[in-house]
Amino acid sequence: MTPQTLHLRTSLLMALGLTAPLQGCSSQSSQPEAPPSSEQEPISIPIQTQETIVKPPSAPAIPQADESPKAVDTVPLEVTAPPIPDSTAPQAPESLLESGTLTMELLEGPTFQGGGVTITDTRKPVHGRPISVDGAHRKAKPIPKSDWAHSVSDAFQQLSPSQREQLAASWTQAGLMEHASIASFARFSLQLLELGAPPNLISGATRAQADEVAHARDCFSVASVLRGSPVGPGPLNLRGALGSPCSVAQVLLETIQEGCINETLAAAEASWLVEQTPFSSLQEILVRIARDETRHAALAWKTVQWILEEHPELRPAARAAFAAFIDSQSEDTVTSEDRWMAEFGIIPSGMREAVRQETLAGVIAVCSENLLGRGDLDNACNRPQV
Repeated sequence: MTPQTLHLRTSLLMALGLTAPLQGCSSQSSQPEAPPSSEQEPISIPIQTQETIVKPPSAPAIPQADESPKAVDTVPLEVTAPPIPDSTAPQAPESLLESGTLTMELLEGPTFQGGGVTITDTRKPVHGRPISVDGAHRKAKPIPKSDWAHSVSDAFQQLSPSQREQLAASWTQAGLMEHASIASFARFSLQLLELGAPPNLISGATRAQADEVAHARDCFSVASVLRGSPVGPGPLNLRGALGSPCSVAQVLLETIQEGCINETLAAAEASWLVEQTPFSSLQEILVRIARDETRHAALAWKTVQWILEEHPELRPAARAAFAAFIDSQSEDTVTSEDRWMAEFGIIPSGMREAVRQETLAGVIAVCSENLLGRGDLDNACNRPQV
């Protein structure tokens, strides 16, 4: 298990007040867990440098977890962007079942149907916690605009035009995902209010919206430098996003997927990427994203913990959901042709899958079994380590 994975797991266990993991998945690492913290928020991730990575003369310090996101000044950019292809059509939702119970069909992906609840497939990679409506992700279209960009040093002079274009597309899509995550956390805040959640969860969801604004600006800023012209998000279609009054089961299962799974994986990917880039400007962005995504993941885990304390009858559904997601198979296409992108802040497909497998087994399976008890998660603990 990598140091980044261990630190991520420790942060989430500390956020849950669970610092003594059960035997099983946790036995895959012999390193001791850190002592409990009195803080409500998880610790920031201490990133350890690998010897094979060339670091800049002075690496940016990792901000403390209680620091607020820093505002950055917008640098005016002339809007002369070429047309941007529309590749942001929402994904089709999974087929609906009539039972109203959780199913774990690995070929179709885990879904929960009934009472208006639809949980989408987690095998497709996402960046952060983009909002979904009726099982389909919603994203804005990228358009030429400068108000989402700030000054970022150009570390890409040595790249060919095709490489810059490829990276620009990836950073643009990451920005659109982060932009959609603002709406997701806004809805999450309203859901928590509707359920009567405690103030620490509501304030965490509110803070996360500001984090996602900063993440989106960072991503669009890098994309704008790569393209040589500004790019940002257009209007975001939120029709139907609030829907009918939320149910406790809906919030529980959406939080497991979007927070405990997706945000935890996003934190793991960003933590790995920090070690791969020698460019201080990109490293600063990735450190900020890794820190914030870890806090967002912890918020999700604490929300699940609170819901189950209030509604213990939902524990079987939560246990089944975690088991289904942990056992699901990725559909991400793996290629060796994108390995060069890691140096520029984009995780290669092969490493994405490796990080995914290690995080599912070493972090998500361990945290879920400690939160819920071993039960049906025993099989998930036997996943091979990467």
